[in-house]
Amino acid sequence: MGVVERQILRILIFIVMLLFMCAATICAQEVGRVVAPLNGEYIREWLVLGPFFPDDLEMDFLAGTGGDANIQPQEGDSVTTAEGVKLTWKRYKAKRSSADLADAIGDHKRAAAYAFCILQSKVAGNVQVCLGHSNGAVLWINGKRVYHNSASAARDESVFEVDLEAGENHCLIKVSQGLGSWSFAMRVFPPNSAVISGIITDEVGKPIFEASVRLEQDGEEITQVQTDELGNYCLGTYPVRGFYDISATSGDLGDRSTSVSLREGEHRRLNFTLRKAISIEGTLLMLDNITPHVAVLVEAIMIRRGEPRVHLVASTLSDNGGKYRFINLKPGKYQVRCQIPGGYVYYGEEKAEKPESQKAGE
Repeated sequence: MGVVERQILRILIFIVMLLFMCAATICAQEVGRVVAPLNGEYIREWLVLGPFFPDDLEMDFLAGTGGDANIQPQEGDSVTTAEGVKLTWKRYKAKRSSADLADAIGDHKRAAAYAFCILQSKVAGNVQVCLGHSNGAVLWINGKRVYHNSASAARDESVFEVDLEAGENHCLIKVSQGLGSWSFAMRVFPPNSAVISGIITDEVGKPIFEASVRLEQDGEEITQVQTDELGNYCLGTYPVRGFYDISATSGDLGDRSTSVSLREGEHRRLNFTLRKAISIEGTLLMLDNITPHVAVLVEAIMIRRGEPRVHLVASTLSDNGGKYRFINLKPGKYQVRCQIPGGYVYYGEEKAEKPESQKAGE
């Protein structure tokens, strides 16, 4: 190995060692901490501590270690309760959108528990918080109490604004346990997001569980969520520009709001009442006009004047009777087509047409 090669090798070894040291430093900084990005998704990882007795939200169980407003725990830090019991902050990752405190620290009655994380924000600004809890809860952000509710709130039911600093923001929630389950669910949308929330019910006012709520723009889906057991939903979008369509669907029930104008940082409340919303339905039969076509792909195409491109809006499969239906489509002019070997057959036409991907020049 020549002199030049040895020098290059030394430089490469130095660079690798430097990168390793930087990575080790970053990992060391994150040890014992839980950092959550602001992405509108439910925060599933927390540092948790408990149980404390009684289930009094006004009692500062952390007074000996900085207090509710000032605590900045790391994994492994300990707290001794008034009864002399030593508790340790431990990392917990929720299996679902809700953090189950009974799963995290055990099933206790008339108790309280804490959960802590660091909210990481790229910029300073106002953010929207969506919060739900099975019993009472208090929330502190950077030492300031920003939320207090002694009663329960369904997932995403409580939506409010808080100010965050650029960088790290300390987030502490205390949840009491009185009756039933012991859990909470929280998510934070980035600064300047537009957030939409509301309740989905049927015509008699009964909340609809697991209804699909969809946010679209120019026919493209931006996000989709499902309602909780009380019919609540919450969704957000960023960046915010132009007009949006919002639809809610459950089975053959539906409702929608079109051309909704949103602003950055806005929280809009939109409730939907779902009714029968069968937009297009039909039956696929073979040439004998008796035998059904089963499990055939059927698509609804929106026709836009002056635009040659096909706008696929919805698709479904025919059932055992050859029947198909499209629910809660946006008002407009549509064409229906079904897929067959070698192309598509459009309603009212007998000749098959090649799929878009097989057409020359497209």
